[in-house]
Amino acid sequence: MHKIDWIRIRNFRSCDDVLLKFESYAPLVGYNNAGKSNILKAVKWFLRPTGLQDKDFTNTEEKVLVTAKVSGISQELLDSIDENHRESISPFINDESLYIKMEQRSPGGAKGLRKLFVSVGGETDEDDWEWRVNPNGLQEAMHDLFPEPIFVQSMDNATDDVSKFKTTSTIGKLLQQLSSRIETEQHELVDALDTISRKLNFDGNERLESLNQFDQIASEKVQDFFPGISLKVHVPTPSLSKLFTDGTVKVQEQGRDIADVDSLGHGAQRSIQMALIRLLAEVQTQSAVGQTTLLLIDEPELYLHPQAIELVRDALKSLSMTNYQVVFSTHSSLMVEQEDVPYTNIVRKNVGGNTLVTERIAEAIQEEIEGNLNQARILFEIYNMNQILFADRILIAEGATEQSVLPDLFKACSRSFSTHKTALVIADGCRGIHKMGKILTRIGIPFKALVDIDYAFTTAVNANLIAADDADILNAKQALAESAFRNNFELDGNHLPKKTGSRKAYIAYELFAEEDASIDLISNLHEKLKQNGYWLWKKGAIEQHLSLEAKTTNDWITFKVNIKEHGFDETVDDHQNIRDMAVWATS
Repeated sequence: MHKIDWIRIRNFRSCDDVLLKFESYAPLVGYNNAGKSNILKAVKWFLRPTGLQDKDFTNTEEKVLVTAKVSGISQELLDSIDENHRESISPFINDESLYIKMEQRSPGGAKGLRKLFVSVGGETDEDDWEWRVNPNGLQEAMHDLFPEPIFVQSMDNATDDVSKFKTTSTIGKLLQQLSSRIETEQHELVDALDTISRKLNFDGNERLESLNQFDQIASEKVQDFFPGISLKVHVPTPSLSKLFTDGTVKVQEQGRDIADVDSLGHGAQRSIQMALIRLLAEVQTQSAVGQTTLLLIDEPELYLHPQAIELVRDALKSLSMTNYQVVFSTHSSLMVEQEDVPYTNIVRKNVGGNTLVTERIAEAIQEEIEGNLNQARILFEIYNMNQILFADRILIAEGATEQSVLPDLFKACSRSFSTHKTALVIADGCRGIHKMGKILTRIGIPFKALVDIDYAFTTAVNANLIAADDADILNAKQALAESAFRNNFELDGNHLPKKTGSRKAYIAYELFAEEDASIDLISNLHEKLKQNGYWLWKKGAIEQHLSLEAKTTNDWITFKVNIKEHGFDETVDDHQNIRDMAVWATS
């Protein structure tokens, strides 16, 4: 299936210059007023351009430019479109891809203000490509590839979409499907229309006698002025497909008469609208070749309860697997499944108030993480974290204890994650925290992390968060060696506790943290890491700060019950330090 592979929008409303990559199912997530709706409007304008006004220009002194790569243009697809249109675009197809640019140089409705360009693309910046201005048949060829998109806006009245026939409405698409089925299956309707045609049409062989009489009288009158001329009344009979253009939807509630859709509240209207989209997904069949319809929806989850949202998501996904490309904005994590997270566009606004779209997670992983296995591992971790797409900030931790107790802990500190728009992400060990941080930085999501003491000696040094020759690191390593001698734990070649020693490494770090000689050194390392967004557990790991005896489910459950029954301060000895951490992490 061909689709819009990427699109670049410049000088359109809040989109000063944004680039988005699209899959067949393409979610847009972000704050209210970040520009998601403007992106959908830009896509629609690109496919069916109309005159843009002053409000549509970021800067009226500059052009509006929308450039896109259309991929998947196979030879089979080309063979299915009009021959003249095929000839107009074939020279510009490169590796089954076509590069199109639409521009409008200034506000106004005149067609002369708009131009369509085509190019074979290349490795250089698109502004350096060799563009051809509107070769004959280019616009028509684009219409062959993409019919007029269906655009469902969030605050629009849903009545038009579900009760008025348009080629761009949901009910219109459904009635087209229905009429084509009836034409092939219900011959009696076709025969009935043919019977009417014989009685009403000017050349019908069974014309009504009253029509013939009218023809005779009218012809006599006109021949008084123009001899030899006769008149015939013609009452055209609509085709079955034309008949369906007057089709609509009525609703009936229990105990009430049948009524129009607009008699219902917005929630019911939206529910009907999404139900019809679900129906469209069920009746739509995959064709071997043909047009790809862009379905652009602003907040499909609006007014719907969670179970209904999941049904709508599944319907849209089904459509995206046929000859529909679904691009939608959403505020609901239910609309973004695990597999969609890496391919979701995150929409923000920069300090200047312009829309900003960061790199998708999939591309960030490919750029930042070396090795296919490492990429697959970090991708697998992210699959389980669709909440990161909807948070203002991320808190990364590395252990099962944090995953179990931190939500209750933060709530007890009056810093709940949901209230402070913070998502908790559990990474796989020290290295996992660093890798996750690199990805989040690249896609523009601020993060902080909670780390055990070993992080300061290993990943923090390798990541240049602390210099390898930092005095506190060197002194801490010396203190660690002395602690190993006193507490009988082994060190490896890097002078760090052995993972396979007689005592487990995490116990060695805990023993080291308890010694008087270590306290100031660890505090210094804590402050240096804190400046870079990392909170070091100064007692070794979180369990020591919470007085947890073990890292077991029973211990976590007991801890959470004690918080509820006895209060946070009574349960946690180091309560002030934990409160400080909770405030820092959510600020």
